[in-house]
Amino acid sequence: MSSIFYFERPGTFFTLQDPGAILRYYDPARMSREEMVELARGTIGKLGVALEDVLAEQEPVVVRPEEIAGLPSIPRLQLEWAWPNRAERSQWIQVEVDAERGTVESILVDDTRLWGKPPLILDRRSDRRPFPPPQLKEGPNRVAH
Repeated sequence: MSSIFYFERPGTFFTLQDPGAILRYYDPARMSREEMVELARGTIGKLGVALEDVLAEQEPVVVRPEEIAGLPSIPRLQLEWAWPNRAERSQWIQVEVDAERGTVESILVDDTRLWGKPPLILDRRSDRRPFPPPQLKEGPNRVAH
């Protein structure tokens, strides 16, 4: 069994390896921080993941690009929800949002309790789900079944 836990569009800012390419990221932001968080949450929901199961209904940790004096800011945020904390990260989601284009540039969804379990696969031709979502039994706000 295998599953996809990370997607990245070409040219994401937070995985940039070429410092000379930074100038292409300076654009005006067309989204507020709140709109960026809602876009990230909506994308998580489209993957079939309940926000409560991954703590994404809570406030995320927000990572911004470093600002350089005399240059405009880079309209990107990396939003992260992690449990039990950022150091342990038994469960975490990271989403990079481009506020200029209004797009999700990358998303990582991982949970050590799901390793080795079949992925959730959505059938786009209908609302059927060939694999049921995994039953999460540990962590905050969860009830063991």
